[in-house]
Amino acid sequence: MQDASKREMGQMIQRTAELKEYEQQYKKKQRTELCSQLMDKVFDIADEAYNHMQDLDSKDWDKRNWNEWLKLFVHKQTVDGTMAELLSADETACETDAQAQLDESELHDYIKNEG
Repeated sequence: MQDASKREMGQMIQRTAELKEYEQQYKKKQRTELCSQLMDKVFDIADEAYNHMQDLDSKDWDKRNWNEWLKLFVHKQTVDGTMAELLSADETACETDAQAQLDESELHDYIKNEG
């Protein structure tokens, strides 16, 4: 009976260690995916800034655009292609989620005089 109890305890300890290892791997995977997504967003902003500078043939960037891209980043909206969409879109075209977020943010800045 004591031997059976010791075996059971050993199995429980082993199972607990396996579960703990699995949990650590899961957390590491989640963090890695989050970091990957964040880096993709940062690279999207940098790429958009580079494309904007190339379109304007200038080494300077527009602070308003940079501010808008950062707001999109904070609100978890996509930044990729935002300038191209804004430059080619008509007034009557339907708004994207990113553009709607920027419009709301711009209104907030205007009302609070933060702009």
